[in-house]
Amino acid sequence: MSPGDTLLLDDGHLSLKVQAVSGTTVSTVVVDGGPLSAHKGINVPGVELPHAGLTPKDAADLAFGAELGVDFVAMSFVQSAADLRAAREALRAAGTPHTALIAKLER
Repeated sequence: MSPGDTLLLDDGHLSLKVQAVSGTTVSTVVVDGGPLSAHKGINVPGVELPHAGLTPKDAADLAFGAELGVDFVAMSFVQSAADLRAAREALRAAGTPHTALIAKLER
């Protein structure tokens, strides 16, 4: 993140503007405020966030779904085509290369 970036909390109900970044600390100012309860998400429009990609647990879950014969797999927090390619490869390894993939675009 960089100064000037926008952070959206709780599906965009609250908006923050990044003022400064120092290491893992981000200082912001509230643009549109309100109450914020637990377990709400953060979105940073236009900023690609680091992520672990397809984890071993994700691959195991895909293999389990393939074993059950699922028709579709919906992936959350897809940032790039590489995320879908990794899921497709896991499905291919599980023996179900044609299972439909749905990208849930939260970012």
